[in-house]
Amino acid sequence: MKTTLLKKIFLFLLLRLATAPAWASDLEWLLPPAYSQVTRFSEGLAAVEVNGLWGYVDPRSKWIVPPRLSAAKPFREGLAAVAVGTGWGFIDLRGNFVISPDYGAVGNFSEGLAAVRVQDKWGYLRRSSRGEGPIFEIPASFDVAGDFYQGRAAVVVAGGHGFINRKGSWVLPPWYEDAWPFVEDRAAVRVRDAALAGAERGSLGPDGKIGFVNLDGEWVIRPQFDATFRGRVFSDGLAGVAYRGRWGFINRDGRWVVEPMYDAAWSFSEGFAAVRKGQKWGYVSTTGRLVIEAVFDDAMNFSEGLASAKWQGRWGYIDRRGAWAAEPLYMEAWPFSEGLAAARDVRGRWGFLGRKLTPLFGAAFEGARSFSEGLAAIAYEGKKYYMNEEGRLAFAARFDDAGDFSEGLAAVASGDKWGYIDAKGSVLVPFSFEVAGPFRGGLAAARLRNRWGYIDKRGQWVVKNRYDQTWPFSEGLAAVRAGKRIGYVDAKGRVLVAPRFGFPAEGEQAGSFSEGLAAVLVNGKTGFIDKAGKLAIRAVFLPWKGEAPRFHSGLVRVETAQGPRYVDRKGKVSEALAGGIDTETPPGALVPFKSAWGGWGYADAAGRTVIPAVFDAALPFNESKAAVMRGGRWWYLARPKP
Repeated sequence: MKTTLLKKIFLFLLLRLATAPAWASDLEWLLPPAYSQVTRFSEGLAAVEVNGLWGYVDPRSKWIVPPRLSAAKPFREGLAAVAVGTGWGFIDLRGNFVISPDYGAVGNFSEGLAAVRVQDKWGYLRRSSRGEGPIFEIPASFDVAGDFYQGRAAVVVAGGHGFINRKGSWVLPPWYEDAWPFVEDRAAVRVRDAALAGAERGSLGPDGKIGFVNLDGEWVIRPQFDATFRGRVFSDGLAGVAYRGRWGFINRDGRWVVEPMYDAAWSFSEGFAAVRKGQKWGYVSTTGRLVIEAVFDDAMNFSEGLASAKWQGRWGYIDRRGAWAAEPLYMEAWPFSEGLAAARDVRGRWGFLGRKLTPLFGAAFEGARSFSEGLAAIAYEGKKYYMNEEGRLAFAARFDDAGDFSEGLAAVASGDKWGYIDAKGSVLVPFSFEVAGPFRGGLAAARLRNRWGYIDKRGQWVVKNRYDQTWPFSEGLAAVRAGKRIGYVDAKGRVLVAPRFGFPAEGEQAGSFSEGLAAVLVNGKTGFIDKAGKLAIRAVFLPWKGEAPRFHSGLVRVETAQGPRYVDRKGKVSEALAGGIDTETPPGALVPFKSAWGGWGYADAAGRTVIPAVFDAALPFNESKAAVMRGGRWWYLARPKP
């Protein structure tokens, strides 16, 4: 019976290996084409239309806001503009109205303000933080009003375009034919009446030309460029502009970086800009070199490493080499956002494409753990086995429970007792413990007779089992709990920091040492001690949840009443980093995240979605592979290529 079961597992894995390719840049429908219209994904949701009504779905095609709206826009700053009948308002991520649909038209929330139209005039609302409803921050007095960017918004009065600040004061009076948003401290404006504008700003040049102003409304690049509908916005330090009918790129000082030689151009994105030569499109780099030949009928900006391009009447996606990541099969294809791209199939229906999630191996497991030291524990028909990096069983032995390999050993259970095996499946430490943890620094936490201590690789007690709870060693010390107090012991069992610190909430981790400091609780507040037990950073921060905060590169993330902050080793709060960096995630790493609606995906260190939240569960990438679960079954993904 046992032999038959092992053969079943082996044959399944072999078949999976033979038919499932490694991760490729190919795309597939992650949300099948079933919608009449869609918007891009933003803040985890996309607006979609079905049978004339709009709602919002998550990356698993799950309705978060049912289709009951007349129109809908993408979420920004936690709110989305939606219409019910002819009235526009704003909903939150759960679909609840925060601002009632009482307005004739609205913009998007941007920098805390949203443009709304009252009768025939536009003003700006802010969302109240005290629950008394929306508040008019800037009265409705404009003919047209745009979103705020860099503290400035383009508005129109009596046909003239200008810019206001967040107080509604003029930064640039409405003297101009057109104005575009501020990006990288520059905004393009088009001259309407050079004589009038020149009276205040000096000679501007011919009517109808485009120039650039700074945040103070001062000319930094004088009007000299052709009026066109493309370009005009700085990106990567460059802006596409037309001069005497030819397109090139200027820097922030107005100097040519790419001489005007193209028939059309888009803005730079991810280091590339689409340019047209004759009737064909290609891409140039920021140095002006043509890096992707002009062979496409049309092209869009790069986003998340891919760009949509048109070939012989159909759209597909290319990578940064110009190779097809998805062949041109689609009637329309939009840029990627949060790991997904909206595309329209030949039947006219919209769906969302994403990178293929083909199993590396698996798809039949009841459970799976991360790879460690080349092996991973899997669950199949109620038992635990170990699989190697080729997707095959590492050895025939099976167990009732199993942990990860560390320092050459893994804790495994037979019945209700735990022991340790080596990478060949041989039992090196007999099944004699109630619970057993991973080895760190040659020691592992273990429990016997309901008391915790530390054992060596022979299973001998090095630190006697006399504690109520223990945690792994880090920098030569380990946290232990005696009663309701936390202290620290060394590898010989000597108490170096007496148990006097608060016990974290059930399920939370005790602080471990990193860069010489460990997080502790004092009167319910988080502080940091050195290895002598002296408070190095006063306990003034909120208690942590889950894993205790650890120092990385001289900084640690802590929770405050104002939100997360970063603190240095002297306890100084860095306000400059209040917006958040991730000192714990190395560049290029991917970390799992859980969406507000229960789906799991992966993001990079900057918080950008790389794999959308389409899984029911997801473990961290370890040794270039991650275990993921959908529909109750686990499988493994290879880490996507950058």
